[in-house]
Amino acid sequence: MKIVFISLIVSICFGAFAQESVTSRIDQIDERLSNLEYERLLSKFILSGNFMNHFEAYQADNEDTEDSANSNSTTLNPFLMRVAINLDVNINDNMSFFSTIGMSKFWNQSERDPDEVGDGPQYRSMKGGYGLTSSDAYFDTAYIQYKLSEKWKLSLGRMTTNNGPPIEQLDGLERSGTYPRFAYNSIFDGIAFTYQPFNNEKHSLKFRIFYTPFVYVDKNNRDEQVTDGNNRRIESLQPQAALLSEYELKKLSFAKSIQLYHMIWNYENFYEEGFQDDETYRIEYSAATANMVYLGFKNLFYTDLNLNYSYYTFDERFVGDIESSYNYFINMNYKFSKGMLDQHTAGFEYINTDDIYYLEDHTALYVADFYTRHSNNGYHLYYAIPFGNNQILRVGHFNYKGGITDWNEEFVISEVQSTYVRWRVFF
Repeated sequence: MKIVFISLIVSICFGAFAQESVTSRIDQIDERLSNLEYERLLSKFILSGNFMNHFEAYQADNEDTEDSANSNSTTLNPFLMRVAINLDVNINDNMSFFSTIGMSKFWNQSERDPDEVGDGPQYRSMKGGYGLTSSDAYFDTAYIQYKLSEKWKLSLGRMTTNNGPPIEQLDGLERSGTYPRFAYNSIFDGIAFTYQPFNNEKHSLKFRIFYTPFVYVDKNNRDEQVTDGNNRRIESLQPQAALLSEYELKKLSFAKSIQLYHMIWNYENFYEEGFQDDETYRIEYSAATANMVYLGFKNLFYTDLNLNYSYYTFDERFVGDIESSYNYFINMNYKFSKGMLDQHTAGFEYINTDDIYYLEDHTALYVADFYTRHSNNGYHLYYAIPFGNNQILRVGHFNYKGGITDWNEEFVISEVQSTYVRWRVFF
């Protein structure tokens, strides 16, 4: 009897212990499952960004070719900053969402007034968070990319149409933007199709088709048509499209790769308030067609030398007149791969533009207008030093002479010397 009673007590205790052990294991499994679900949820989101601070010492001697009494000099020594936070989401195997929230400003200065000409709603949209106006943040990127097939992709929204090649090479980085810098360096909203018929070890071919129309809607009433000072109605949709063709040859005997790009873009019925004639009865729209050829050699002769050449033509049509522009731009840089200077980048840029030259470059963060100046001839020297995997310090110097700006009916020649220091942190 005692033996039976003791056995019963032992069984009850062991059963309680076993029940507690099972419950503990279930809790552990449940916790693991919760952690897995949490990790799987987090894996859909990718958070990154970069923070840049920049100092520039700018000196310009401006000569008025029509009236020497108006000649002057300009000296600027500003600090500026830019922060960008990226949040990307892997929605499913075929769809992703990409976004960037950015802000740029001069230190301790806010609400800079926009220019009367060349800074309307369309231009402010193309600048986004690169406008150096205030601490207000803007979505510089917000688009969906959908994989239609192995060869076709669709992108819709505010796309990465700025900071294209060879901008990334100044800091020794990989390509991040789409439009080459000497074709367009601005942010556009729209729809794009990407078609890649082949991509193998020897070569690749890719076509990107963009439709990025300008939209004019009354700033106060979204159901009203925009009118000018003479109550003339402006067309609400003004077409703009581009085709970017990219061909790359790989693993050549004299270079790691060669990139040959061609871009053609066209816009029609573009309205610009500052260029209107108040005495005419009709709106004076402009239209333009541009072609850009980009030729890039990566690791030329396997010496760590990169060489890039861009040729840009621009035909503008305004009130029956046609004006043509022909320009070129060279970027050459050497990215060290050995010794104490491993991953350092030393480079040189040269630009030559005519008096009709015009480039939509609204996201370059320099005081110097080296890339956009008319009748420009000059160079840019730079040296970039990486610190670990998340910091880059770059120093540079611009030297150029240009600016006979027939486009805006100004006749000023500027000789510019500008030296800068830029520090970027990536996270």
